[in-house]
Amino acid sequence: MRKVKTAVIGLHRGRMLADFILKYSENIDLVAVSDLDQNLADDYAMKNKIPAVYYSLDEVLKTDIEAVI
Repeated sequence: MRKVKTAVIGLHRGRMLADFILKYSENIDLVAVSDLDQNLADDYAMKNKIPAVYYSLDEVLKTDIEAVI
């Protein structure tokens, strides 16, 4: 089955969901995170080897990401 390219928006509340996706999901490819707190987004992406970081929902919606959580 093909993985769905997904972004998690808002890491203050979404961090637990992102952690769950990274650890357990077989069908979701977490390709990006986004948060208004740039340091939080950058640090989380770097620690978890997530290839893309955005600082607004508008930026995410301009990409080829298939799902936003």
